[in-house]
Amino acid sequence: MQEYKHYNFVGTILSISFFITFLCRVLYNSKTRRKIDFDLWLYFDIVAGVINILAFNIVGNSSPESILNTLQKRSLDYYMILVLIISWLRFFSYFLVITHISKITLTLFMMLRETLYFMLVLGSYMLLMTTVFATLFRDCTTPDAIESYSSFWFTLRQLVDYFLANYSVKDLGSYNTSHSILYITHVTISNIFLLNYLVAILQSVYEIMIKNGDFYST
Repeated sequence: MQEYKHYNFVGTILSISFFITFLCRVLYNSKTRRKIDFDLWLYFDIVAGVINILAFNIVGNSSPESILNTLQKRSLDYYMILVLIISWLRFFSYFLVITHISKITLTLFMMLRETLYFMLVLGSYMLLMTTVFATLFRDCTTPDAIESYSSFWFTLRQLVDYFLANYSVKDLGSYNTSHSILYITHVTISNIFLLNYLVAILQSVYEIMIKNGDFYST
């Protein structure tokens, strides 16, 4: 136990050093005319410092009973996953210093930003079609229907599989005709029109970044 407390103390001190760097930056800017901007790495340091201090004190001081409790243990696992993601993002952010890697990374970020509105349209469409499929086929008692359309989330997962062209013929008994019509309609709209529209957006962003990526990465 004493060894764990020692590690918690050392980890907390190291995390506090992130805030010391931030305070030094603020103090320097307040005393000089040439300001130093708050860059991406400083923001990552602040966030990493906060979640690391919480991790060392919450997880490190957890009792054996809470670790053995499935629900509490799962909550701690989710929090540690968040800590790992932030820590690795902080590490990967240093890749922006390397021109070639920076160009690729910025292209990825630009693609994600440009697809936000498309994802809103896609989400609205998937919500509409999930409601239609779940309403029409939830009363069907065949094994395929129970597996695919017995709840809203099962139906949504099934339609996402259709969107990704991961589909197979299902036996829905008397609902086969209506299911086939809706199934073909959904695959046509989502897999042909929407998916290709997404590819066109990504292709446009890629072409722009190929031409201007060097400017953004500097």
